[in-house]
Amino acid sequence: MADFQYLCVSIAVMAVVTYLIRMLPLAAFRKKIKSKFALNFLYYVPYAVLSAMTVPAIFYSSGSVISAAVGCAAAIVLALLEKGLLTVAVCACAGVFVTELIMRLMGAMCQLAMYADSLKEAEGIPEIARPFAVYADGQMVGFTMFAFDEINDDPDRYRLWRLMIGGSFQGKGYGSAALEAIIEYFRVNGADEITFSTKESNTSALGLYHKFGFKENGEMNGGEIVLKKPLRQP
Repeated sequence: MADFQYLCVSIAVMAVVTYLIRMLPLAAFRKKIKSKFALNFLYYVPYAVLSAMTVPAIFYSSGSVISAAVGCAAAIVLALLEKGLLTVAVCACAGVFVTELIMRLMGAMCQLAMYADSLKEAEGIPEIARPFAVYADGQMVGFTMFAFDEINDDPDRYRLWRLMIGGSFQGKGYGSAALEAIIEYFRVNGADEITFSTKESNTSALGLYHKFGFKENGEMNGGEIVLKKPLRQP
């Protein structure tokens, strides 16, 4: 019953925003329209409605707002140059594709640089740092590194330093799967608690760690929020 009511409401709304707009001028104006304002209004209404429906969708239909803006700009320029519809559409799509390709390559280069820095850091403290690559179906999708300081009696000796998933692999559950495996690694290897820190603005990471039981303890580490997860029941 609820589905039927929803269908009826949807049809009614569609009728109002499509058919009623076309019907009202015919019902309101019995004679030939001579008002320049009214003629201009009726002429531009379809374009205004189409723009209101299309333009917002442009910026949410691609992988990022940046690539969408590039595609939109390309379409506007070509339209002003009076190019055909097919040319405008193809070039706009090409602009989005090339922009996202460049962004992915730049992201991959930055991540590789971060991986290299992490490995270099691990080489300086081999007795503490434990770097690992994150693989899924035989393909490297990320990198993680954590500290097992079994030399010093430090309350934060078991620390998750980094967990990075490649940009093109994000949103596919690899971060959650990797974090679950990391927690199990810590537990099996005798850790009683995991310490992690991240920036307060990194809401996506905070949401993930909260999901796995990490909680803030009120401490800050270099401007980052400190979170802890106990691994042993009190």
